[in-house]
Amino acid sequence: MDPEMIKSKLPWGFDIPVKFVTKEDLLSDFPMNRRDEIKKKLKSISEGDFPGDEEKAHIEADKLLLELINDPEITEYFNNIEKWYA
Repeated sequence: MDPEMIKSKLPWGFDIPVKFVTKEDLLSDFPMNRRDEIKKKLKSISEGDFPGDEEKAHIEADKLLLELINDPEITEYFNNIEKWYA
């Protein structure tokens, strides 16, 4: 059986091809150099890029992750969540 493609047998007799999707498949349209830049920036933030300003660190990380996800609907839902920083 081809690991990339299998057929799912439905109870009413139809066969549907099912493709296994990997993380790499999902990110294949995202420019790798930009993805690498985002990873470097997130690493830098996690190592203390904004000492004493956790709010700014979270805001910057949120922006980078939303850019990586690259889905307007997810971004809209995320931005509608009230944020609170102590």
